[in-house]
Amino acid sequence: MPVLYCRPANALANRLMGIGSCLRLARRWGYEFVLVWEHGYGSFFNARYEELFTPTFEIYSNVLPHNKEVRTINKVPSNIHRTFFSKPTQGEDILIEGWHHFCFDIEDTEKSTLLLTNEIRNEFFTHIQSTPLVRQIYQAFGGSDDATYDVGMHIRKGALEWTGIAAICSTQQITRFFGALASQVHPNSVYITGTSPSDNLEFYLGIKDAIREARISPGMLFEASLMNHAIAIGDLYQLSRCKNILRLGATTYSGLAAILGDCGLYTIVSKNEWSKQ
Repeated sequence: MPVLYCRPANALANRLMGIGSCLRLARRWGYEFVLVWEHGYGSFFNARYEELFTPTFEIYSNVLPHNKEVRTINKVPSNIHRTFFSKPTQGEDILIEGWHHFCFDIEDTEKSTLLLTNEIRNEFFTHIQSTPLVRQIYQAFGGSDDATYDVGMHIRKGALEWTGIAAICSTQQITRFFGALASQVHPNSVYITGTSPSDNLEFYLGIKDAIREARISPGMLFEASLMNHAIAIGDLYQLSRCKNILRLGATTYSGLAAILGDCGLYTIVSKNEWSKQ
């Protein structure tokens, strides 16, 4: 059986999008799936995949063995979220690497977004489960495996800066958007996470009097430690258990959480506008 090697790049959500969609792609093509997981010095991760997720497929650390001959596919995504590939005609082993977000077959262009989303979600629930160690660390910081919330927010201001709408990066502006959303969905409970504990706390203080229950994550720093990886993974699944997610710009973390949980997703796209997906 030919092999599809997947070597995803960047941080957690980008990597998981690549893994989940390449698992599906391998199954559609009749290929075996093998993960190449980069970690260590200079990487976003210093933990092995097996420390973070229970493996259901073969894994190589960092590089393929020297005796493996593969055809490498590494190109810029066709748009910000999707890259489409044609099945190899010679049945050769291939390596898909880089920051592709979701990887699809060229024939998937004819399929509905709802169908593709459901199929990707199934791959995640079948193959990507956090380890007991990750869950233990997350619970040690007050995380829960079963709590649900009306609204979730992942406060990552950099996502706004990268998309050219830095004018709404202030916590006051984000709080204003939250108030507009609250007037529509009338939340009783809110879950707050993000890459800066101080930003999380500032936003929490701005809304706590209007919400019956507000849970704040300890936050994820840009530090490649097992503790922060575990918090990021736990927060991702916690965010996916929110009924609605308010997303700041084009952050893949919130987008992936919405797919996993089939949540309502509200994305801030400009100073005075959001879109619902």
